[in-house]
Amino acid sequence: MQTEKESVKACNSRPSILTTGKRIISTEGWRGFFRGIAPPLVSLSLLNTINFASYAHLKRKLKAQNGWDSRNLAAGAMVGPLASTISTIEHMVKTQMQLDNIMERKYRGSGHCISMLAKSHGPTVLYTGHIINTSRESLFLGSYFFAYEGLKVLFVNSNIQGAIPLAGGFAGASAWFLSFPLDCSKVGV
Repeated sequence: MQTEKESVKACNSRPSILTTGKRIISTEGWRGFFRGIAPPLVSLSLLNTINFASYAHLKRKLKAQNGWDSRNLAAGAMVGPLASTISTIEHMVKTQMQLDNIMERKYRGSGHCISMLAKSHGPTVLYTGHIINTSRESLFLGSYFFAYEGLKVLFVNSNIQGAIPLAGGFAGASAWFLSFPLDCSKVGV
């Protein structure tokens, strides 16, 4: 929907999710819904492992307590620079693959996209937007872990059924709400 130039011109407004879905199916088939999915799948698996392990380590180092302790926020935010070394590449490749859907169709896949970008612009192009993404990661992870730790204690102490997954869900939603404006600051090559 972010790249629907033709639909915007035709409708004089943003296309709906239904219009976009129909266009993808008619022009690309069902595979079009999965274009650019490899980088997020690989990077998010790696990122979640790194993020949670690093957070647990930093939480111990900072002697953060369970609950609404600002050291949980600090530990989470400190994971941001490490996480962004991976997620910046993922965001760049995902964005390029999405843009390639509506432009030249020069990439055969995510790996090909990475090699072509590096060949034509140098390997540092993969870190375009790194500073803004590091800020987004730090804001997201700091607010996520702070909210998760606080809500987890609150929900468990209130005997709420499913306290842990609920705390994770609410923490994720609030972290995305806070960091989403930074996520929209993408740069194309």
